[in-house]
Amino acid sequence: MAHLRCQCGKSLSNSGSPEIQIYAYPSTQWENEIDTLDLVHPLDLPDPELVIWRCPKCRRLYVFPRLEAGKTDKLPRYSDHPIIYKIEKDFTKED
Repeated sequence: MAHLRCQCGKSLSNSGSPEIQIYAYPSTQWENEIDTLDLVHPLDLPDPELVIWRCPKCRRLYVFPRLEAGKTDKLPRYSDHPIIYKIEKDFTKED
């Protein structure tokens, strides 16, 4: 299983806390690959374009884009260098 240390200091892992991991499908991938399935079974879903981790402490998002698969790759590979998003302002909370 994978793990990383958030910039806020919290240790993140998808084994002990799988709720941090989000699979994201762009609209075009969803429409072209998933809407065409008659019955959606979890094993029939294609690999997502993005895997996103959300820190439960500071709510930063770590976005891992899928890499192009090589000829011998059976499992999807995602970047080791995530794009990091930090909340600037939370409009769900009052000032």
